[in-house]
Amino acid sequence: MSNHTQILDSLYSSAQNKLHNSDNQPTPNPALNQTEIDMLNTVADKSEYFKGVCTVLITSFTHKIVDPKQDIRQHQSSLLGGYSGRSIDTKFITPFLKEKQLTHMEESGWLTRSLEHKQAYTLDYNGQINDAEIKTAFLTLLDNIETKVANPKHYLEYLFQKLILIRDHKSVSIARLQNIEISIEQVVDILNQHFSGSTTIGTARLPVLAIYSIYECMMMQVARYQNKTLLPLKSHTSADSRSKDIGDIQINNNNHPFEGAEIKYDIPIPPPN
Repeated sequence: MSNHTQILDSLYSSAQNKLHNSDNQPTPNPALNQTEIDMLNTVADKSEYFKGVCTVLITSFTHKIVDPKQDIRQHQSSLLGGYSGRSIDTKFITPFLKEKQLTHMEESGWLTRSLEHKQAYTLDYNGQINDAEIKTAFLTLLDNIETKVANPKHYLEYLFQKLILIRDHKSVSIARLQNIEISIEQVVDILNQHFSGSTTIGTARLPVLAIYSIYECMMMQVARYQNKTLLPLKSHTSADSRSKDIGDIQINNNNHPFEGAEIKYDIPIPPPN
């Protein structure tokens, strides 16, 4: 058994035990400060949209434990003093994440374009990670390990706790749905009844919320939307011309509009001016 696999198994088991002993509440190591916890929470909470970032961090933390002398920011063997993070990920990390049904890439986190630059993951890394909060967390956590002697075991164990909770929450939701036999036609009929049968204020918002929920699912599962950002919904009363959005729903790529949806219910969409 490789050292990488031993470490993954050990810290995964430790994470499970902590959750079991704390009634499924994540318990950080006392050595972690609140800023570190917040950054790890950010990585976990956005892991479905930034699978590459999550995978690269898990790879980096694990390898730092295996080889404490390695600067894990030098993530390619072609970099000065570097190592092949992608090879370790492909051989050990992604297969482990798949086995445990945790958030994972299909092959490697380094296949994400914004993470494969031939440049060290230092604080001035210029890869286009299109979420400022994620990029800051990603680079700062690695910098903490290399310049502030943060313990990668503490980071990895806490991240595993968060990812286990996310996985288990999704599993419960799916299990509940599997007990109900419902066709697509029935879903559409229920939505139509919901849209047309409500007499409360704000019913025009309901179709937007339904389609937005569908987009949230597609962002996690459809390759077209990998590394894209689904923008939060804006006020339904704001005109697109004032909000600068391209529709009721908008997806960005590197902070530029990528796709938009204008949604009406039983009202023809007017042509653009």
